[in-house]
Amino acid sequence: MTSPLRTLLLVLAVGLVSGCGLRLAYQQLDRLVPWYVSDYVTLDDQQRDALDSLLADRLAWHCETQIPAYRDWLDQVRGTLDRTHVGAAELVPLGNLAEALWRDLMLALTPDLGRMLAQLSDRQVDEVLRALDKKNRALRREHLDISAEKRLAKRTERMEKQLRRWTGRLSAEQHARLDAWAAALRPTTREWIAQREAWRLRFGEALALRADPPALEARLSRLLANPDANWPPSYRADLEFNRKLTLQLVADVHKLAPTRQRARIADEIAAMRAQFDALACGAAEAALAAAR
Repeated sequence: MTSPLRTLLLVLAVGLVSGCGLRLAYQQLDRLVPWYVSDYVTLDDQQRDALDSLLADRLAWHCETQIPAYRDWLDQVRGTLDRTHVGAAELVPLGNLAEALWRDLMLALTPDLGRMLAQLSDRQVDEVLRALDKKNRALRREHLDISAEKRLAKRTERMEKQLRRWTGRLSAEQHARLDAWAAALRPTTREWIAQREAWRLRFGEALALRADPPALEARLSRLLANPDANWPPSYRADLEFNRKLTLQLVADVHKLAPTRQRARIADEIAAMRAQFDALACGAAEAALAAAR
């Protein structure tokens, strides 16, 4: 997905994970989002003004109506991980809720995105689709056109980095569990790339409906809120298998965590929760309204 509206949430997530404040992330969105969009399409002055206005409106809406739901979700995460023993099954509702929040957001933002895309020229549409093709080729080179051994090593490295973000240095037992997880995962890289390419084709078909806004919006709704609707059953099954395996890994790493790691996890969650609490949505709305 290339929507600047999706980028809004991604920037917020990056701000949290990297240690930057939510307030800073909101303040920078009026520059970060157009910069991101420029990788895919060159907007004219009128379209850029429309994007700025949309960002001001939707950021205020997001802060006031969606942030409370994220706070509630984070409270549930904290309550679950505060327990001494956490089973993989207890993590499933947390993942399901996060996915539901994402789908709700996409459905809410689809009409705005539809109006923006409807204003693109044929040249701009071609620019967007070529940029998507370029991105998919780069991902194919990075993740698929390498040996299975390198894919395994990169997969393990990515997961270790995510775990260490919360726990700090892993113990030998946790490392062994991580290695076992990586080795047991079903390979999905080839199908992942294939589904990205298939999504790009459907997105191109949706953009061809720009003269019919209701039809465009209906297509976008399916593409954004239900991007997995056309996945083959075998791919869906492999992803579900890997998802369960990953939840078990998280539960096992938590079970093996010594006191210092549990304290760090609690501190990280508390710090993130404090950033949500400190976010002044009214201030964010005022700051971005000035950019109109």
